[in-house]
Amino acid sequence: MIISAIQAYQALFNDPITVTIYFRLSAFDATGIPMGNKVGGSNSTCYPRDWNTFIAALEADGKTANDTAANSSLPTTPLSASIVTRSAGGRAIGLDTPPAMFADGTLGVGGPYDGVITLNPAWPLQFTRPASPGNFDARMFTEHEIDEVLGLGSHLDSVVPEFLNPQDLFSWSSLNARNTTSSGVRHFSIDRGLHYIVTFNQDPGGDFGDFASDGFCPATHLYVQNAFNCPGQSADISATSPEAINLDVIGYDLAVASGTTSQFDFNRDGKNDYLLFNPSTRQSAIWYMNNNVRVSGAYGPTLPVGWTLIGTADFNSDGKPDFVLFNPSTRQTAIWYLNNFQLIGGAFGPTLPAGWALTAP
Repeated sequence: MIISAIQAYQALFNDPITVTIYFRLSAFDATGIPMGNKVGGSNSTCYPRDWNTFIAALEADGKTANDTAANSSLPTTPLSASIVTRSAGGRAIGLDTPPAMFADGTLGVGGPYDGVITLNPAWPLQFTRPASPGNFDARMFTEHEIDEVLGLGSHLDSVVPEFLNPQDLFSWSSLNARNTTSSGVRHFSIDRGLHYIVTFNQDPGGDFGDFASDGFCPATHLYVQNAFNCPGQSADISATSPEAINLDVIGYDLAVASGTTSQFDFNRDGKNDYLLFNPSTRQSAIWYMNNNVRVSGAYGPTLPVGWTLIGTADFNSDGKPDFVLFNPSTRQTAIWYLNNFQLIGGAFGPTLPAGWALTAP
């Protein structure tokens, strides 16, 4: 399971660095503190770096369209004297931040690890998929902690909260209004708060660097980096997931192959997926496939009464499949724009003349 998760990151990012992580299964974290109600946890090597030094390195490392948008939204004046970067994240943008952690979570010169990840066997972990009801998907929680060792996290969870973390550079409450506090609402955005990619967690019971959870199970908005995830459900990092975009803009190089977009590849892993629809509940769902094997799944939007799901196609040319809908009674067509399984917008299409029906996008 661990090797499979690592391979997913190696396929997604092409930074010429090696990240070293020690994986553990224990009811205590690397430093001996009880895991308690945590399914997974991590300890990371961190370095404070001068604000201007970090920002200059981050801007110089920009390679993707995400970077171009995100870098244009960076503050023009320092918000803190330093930025605390994970050791792996620092090296991703060319800084001298070597591993310095030992297996027991202590730090020192010669420490071989960027981080230590612990899964808690006190919880019903499942290392194969699909996860059975009542079991927690070990891979999803492993990916969650890998993201944090790589660099995701907020200064609000830090022992030096006066210094921002890289993720905090892209935390907004609304258009042109930053929010790096635990009050109000915080969204992850790479265009100054114009569009929200995901909402950050503000529940002190979870990490402030994580994503806001639905508060119920099964979760509708299911992400690897949710502050609270449910048993029996699985999610993965993908080229278009908030986790990957977040890692991309804090310094990693997201490798998205051109010319491989498919109208059936929802998570953009280069493999076609299943689109399901339940006529009784009007619920849509996506099954992520690896050839003929289902690796995980997610619920999509629920269709209103009277509408039929015809198929998928990329109408707004963002490289992501969209839903095509048809209402046989009114003869109205519509397009729902999706980001993976999430509905992000919609528009009515032309109304068909009498006697005609929409059969394909």
